[in-house]
Amino acid sequence: MEDLISFIKKKKKKAKKLRGKHSPLSELVNSAPKILKIENIYIMPESNHHLLFIIKNHVKKPKKRIFLGISIASQSSDLLVNIAKKMSKNKENIRFVQYSLYPDTFRVNLIAMLEVLSSEEYEGSINFLSELRKKYRKELISIAEK
Repeated sequence: MEDLISFIKKKKKKAKKLRGKHSPLSELVNSAPKILKIENIYIMPESNHHLLFIIKNHVKKPKKRIFLGISIASQSSDLLVNIAKKMSKNKENIRFVQYSLYPDTFRVNLIAMLEVLSSEEYEGSINFLSELRKKYRKELISIAEK
C-alpha cells in the first residue's frame, strides 16, 4: 500500500486540485450504507476528463482509498447511467456515480470510477476508462442518429 501512496504523491504534483468542499459518496457494506468522505479530488494531467479521488475509508485499514475516475457526461441523467451500465457489464468493479464536481454550477456529472489497489493497475485503469469514454460517446452518437 505504501508503494501506491508514494506513486500517487508523485502523480498529484502534476495534477490540478479541485478546491472547495466535496460531498461524500456512499457504498453498501453488508446491506448497510456507509459514507465515504472525500478528502481531495484532482484533475489528472493525462486529460481534463481523468480524475483522482482520495477518499477516507470507513474501516481503519487502509485509511485511504484511491479511485480513478473519468467524466463521461457533463450533464447526467438516469437514462445515461443505464446506457453506461449496459456497456460495462463485463467489468465488475466499475462504479457509475452522478456527482457534482463544481456545486456552484448545478451540473451533475456522470463519472465512471475504478478503485486502484496498486501502482501497476494505474496505467491499465487509465486506458480502460479512456476506452470506456470513447465507446460511450460513440453509443450516444449512434442513438442520436436513429
